[in-house]
Amino acid sequence: MTADESEVISNSPRIGGRMYSSWWLSWVLLLLIAMKVGLILGLGPMPLERDARGYWDLSTEVLEGDVWMLGSGLAYRTPAYPWYLAACRAAWGIDSLAAIIACQGVLLVATVWLTADLAYCWSGLPTARWLTLLLALPAVTSLTFGRAVLTETLFTFCLTLHWVVMARAKASPSAGRILLGGLALTAAVLTRPIAVLLPVVHLGLWVAQSKDRRLPWSSYLLMLVVMVIGLSPWVLRNHHLFQRASLTEFLGRNLWVVTFQEQAGAGFALPDRAVGLRLPSAVEQLRLQPGERWRSTWEVSRCLIAGGMNDAEADRWMLRVSLEVVASDPWRFGWRAMRRIVDYWRCVSTYVPYPASNAESLEPARGWHWHNPWLERWIDHRWSLSVVFNSCVAVVSWLAVVVLMGQRRTRRWGLWAASILAYFSVCTGMLEIPDYRYRLVVEPVMMAAVAAALASLWEARIRFAPRVAAS
Repeated sequence: MTADESEVISNSPRIGGRMYSSWWLSWVLLLLIAMKVGLILGLGPMPLERDARGYWDLSTEVLEGDVWMLGSGLAYRTPAYPWYLAACRAAWGIDSLAAIIACQGVLLVATVWLTADLAYCWSGLPTARWLTLLLALPAVTSLTFGRAVLTETLFTFCLTLHWVVMARAKASPSAGRILLGGLALTAAVLTRPIAVLLPVVHLGLWVAQSKDRRLPWSSYLLMLVVMVIGLSPWVLRNHHLFQRASLTEFLGRNLWVVTFQEQAGAGFALPDRAVGLRLPSAVEQLRLQPGERWRSTWEVSRCLIAGGMNDAEADRWMLRVSLEVVASDPWRFGWRAMRRIVDYWRCVSTYVPYPASNAESLEPARGWHWHNPWLERWIDHRWSLSVVFNSCVAVVSWLAVVVLMGQRRTRRWGLWAASILAYFSVCTGMLEIPDYRYRLVVEPVMMAAVAAALASLWEARIRFAPRVAAS
């Protein structure tokens, strides 16, 4: 327990002479959560297929000495997760898949604890810690991604670590904390590029804190310098391969989905001519095939690459076509984008990583499969399958943010939480079809906001009660 926490606890309201926030309760709840994580991950790893197979193959390139993955020529991936997989495989060999899942289990538990610490930092109340852990106790959907060779677990941990370090830097600014926060954000961006604009979101926090000189602008600049240094090697790698300094080349594929998909996308028709030229022959052939396969991002991408384009060139062509089509009816595209931003908070978790049922789907790794009917039934009937439940969680989370903004002591944190939630929902709604995987990464902010708001309201009630009795 830190000195700051001891001071807060010593000043906390008491009920019946006993502290209403108990440190031991937090540890008991964290232990129960760790046991739950162990049981869920113990069911076995998911098959190495689709995205998981892609990350595994990239880690194989790294193990073979191609650290920057030049041989694959991919423009739409960032390197942090393949590096993580390669490190585990180099250390544990044939049992590396078990080690990867175990490490992700540790990251899941650490993320929950960091979320509790974030709620404490926002509210200044130890009660927020065990309230956060209590809210996290029934959660199951997000934990299933820990047994998958996917980026969700690592990305969420890096983001939550970054938010906690930034929140603690408010109370006690130091170069070390800002450096750690910048490193955590850099790792998050190298895992998933969507976090690259978070420093813009943080500007509001720095403006608010600079008024009381708690967060000097030199700290903000230090975070930016750390990010630039950390991201530069990968940007230079892409410039070497594709003659453009970029973190990834994926915007075209994103826009193709939201422009041409008929359900959640805008459902535009593919024009006969695009960017002043007839469509490439590969896309023309795809267009003539039944089932409108041309609406699929990856079908078009594969056809363009097979027709002679490299990965980046294919993405840029898809971007130009998508922008040209969107420009023909921007209101239609904008209306569908607004619907997706709302659906970001309502969409159900139709997919969770289920354990592999056969050894062939895990080759060349060695896995396991533990059958537990009770646990599998719990996952199959998860609450996140309900649109109503997800909508209620979103409403409660945003109400909690409003409560934080309404209190003078927590107003800055409420505004910060609102900007983070808005950033991820708008970015995802504009460029992706909403899916639970994209909302998963902001669950720590949602949970911390609810716990901090509840703790603040409870403290206000305790402090207000004696005044009411006296009057």
